[in-house]
Amino acid sequence: MMLFMSLVAYRLTVPTDVMSAFQHLAAGLLISAVSVELVPPLLEAPSDLTTMLAIVGGFAAGIGMLTLLATFCEADEADEDESEQDALARTPRGLTHLEHARRAATQSAPPYPFALVAAVTTDAAVDGLLVGVASAAVSAQADAGLILSLALAVEMGFTGLAYASTLRKQPPLTALFSIVLPPLVLAVGAVVGVIAAAALATAPTMHVALLAFGTSALLYLVTVELLHEAHNAMEKQHIWWVELMFFVGFLVAVVLEKLQK
Repeated sequence: MMLFMSLVAYRLTVPTDVMSAFQHLAAGLLISAVSVELVPPLLEAPSDLTTMLAIVGGFAAGIGMLTLLATFCEADEADEDESEQDALARTPRGLTHLEHARRAATQSAPPYPFALVAAVTTDAAVDGLLVGVASAAVSAQADAGLILSLALAVEMGFTGLAYASTLRKQPPLTALFSIVLPPLVLAVGAVVGVIAAAALATAPTMHVALLAFGTSALLYLVTVELLHEAHNAMEKQHIWWVELMFFVGFLVAVVLEKLQK
C-alpha cells in the first residue's frame, strides 16, 4: 500500500484535504482495531499482580518509545533568519511531511531530504513492528490482525503520498531508491515483530505486555499524530466530509470484525 501510494504521489499531485481524509480514515480504523483486537484480551487476562504490572509496563513502554521517536525525529522550528532551503532540509514526522511537500514543490532543485527519509524509514520500521507484534499477539483469534493491518496500511499509504511528493525533483534513481526503502523496512519490521512475539507468546505475562505495548503505541499514533496532523493540514478549520472519514473507518472495521464471526 505504501509503495503503491508513493509511486502515485511521485507522478500526481494529491490535494491536502484528500491526504487529511486518509488520515481520518486511518485513525478510525486504528481506534476500532485497538477496541476489537487488542483491548478484549487485556480485559480477559488474570488480575494478579504480575499481570497488572505487565499491562502497566507494556503500556508505558509503548508510549515511551513513540514519544522518544517523535522527540528525536522532530526538527526544531526554523529560525526567522533561516533560509527556506535550510528549513526544507530538516523535517519531523507526521503532518510536517505535508508541509515538506508544499515547500519542495516551490524549490527548483531542493537538497536531498536526509532527515525526512530517515524519519519515514524509522516510522515504517515501527509500524511494521506493531503489525507483527499485534498480529502475533492475537493470533489465537481467526483472521487476527486483519483490521490492524488494514488500518496501518492506510496510515502508511498516507505517509507514502506526502513522502513521495518531496522526491519529485530528485534524480529518478535516487527517488526510486528512497520510495522503495520504507516499504522494505516496513516488511522487515513486521517479520521481526512476528518472530519476537512468537518467541514470547509462550509466557502469558509477556503476551499481555505485548498487547498493552501495541495498544498504547496505536493510541498515541491516533491521538498525538494522525488526528492532530490531519486537522492542522486542512485548508479550512472544519471540512465535514474529511472528518466523516474517521467514523467511516471505525464503522468499516466493526463491520469487517462482525463478518469474520
